[in-house]
Amino acid sequence: MLNIELKRFKKKVEKEIDEALVLQCNIKIANPNKLVETILNLCKEYHKKEQELELK
Repeated sequence: MLNIELKRFKKKVEKEIDEALVLQCNIKIANPNKLVETILNLCKEYHKKEQELELK
């Protein structure tokens, strides 16, 4: 069940990223799913650094 929900969420994110790029930047990309992975990885890295700074 959780896996299904995560897949639905990822599809929603892909669609929203794709739409935002078209509407706001006039850019159409072939694989918005690749951007999702990059964005998620950047978010994870950001939160990790944020936690490291809080510990100092």
